[in-house]
Amino acid sequence: ERTALVQRKYHLQRVVARGGRMTGFEFLADHTTQVLMVAAVVGMVLDFVSGFANACMHHEVSSEKMRVGLWHKVSFMGAIILGIYLQWVESVGHISAYLGVNVPAVSVICVIICAIEAVSIFENLKKMNPDIPDLHLTKEEDEEE
Repeated sequence: ERTALVQRKYHLQRVVARGGRMTGFEFLADHTTQVLMVAAVVGMVLDFVSGFANACMHHEVSSEKMRVGLWHKVSFMGAIILGIYLQWVESVGHISAYLGVNVPAVSVICVIICAIEAVSIFENLKKMNPDIPDLHLTKEEDEEE
């Protein structure tokens, strides 16, 4: 039985043997891509939980706001799936060989989602605790001044 490290080494050897190109869905086996996908999903869950906690604290729980928030999370998941599709098309069509660069669409999308969720979580925490310093992370906060 192979350990994860041995499996990763074997995977990288196969990729290098093909001139550095990944085919099919092999890019999903990349550890960085996996970590970023998990981080994006965890960020979505933490944003939902912090938003719900904030609504409970202020007695503003609304099924409509929760439904809209969940649809936002579904759209983020759709963006990740779109990134997987684009990266798959790139790898199967060997587009990176023509461009001379491998575009990590899934990783880029996940980093953007993580940043959006981090700002949203911070906003929820700020609403729950006014002692948290204001970092002016959103446009709305800057316009109010």
